[in-house]
Amino acid sequence: MDVGSAVSAPHDITADPVALAIAKGFRWQELLDNGTYPTVRALAKAVKQDTAYVARTIRLTLLAPDIIEAVMAGQCPPALTLKRLTREFPVVWEDQRRAWGVATSAVTRDTRKGRYT
Repeated sequence: MDVGSAVSAPHDITADPVALAIAKGFRWQELLDNGTYPTVRALAKAVKQDTAYVARTIRLTLLAPDIIEAVMAGQCPPALTLKRLTREFPVVWEDQRRAWGVATSAVTRDTRKGRYT
């Protein structure tokens, strides 16, 4: 029996470029926060990426928690594309929700079933 096939994630983020970029942004921010790299430039050099790209990706950590949760649950609003996210976006969470047509409670967790609806 393949143990790996018995375990399923709620959403395979590797197939979702927005979710993957958000995850990468959080990882890179963690590397800066814990002092592994002193600057975005040093981090960019280490990951062999353009400094501007790394900075834009880290900026995704500023998305509203409910928007991040929706993306990670595979419920990314159609207006929320990676192309749009790599441009400037509002840092105020309510403005983000308005800009992308996301209701405040876009994702609710059904704790009995362990999934998002």
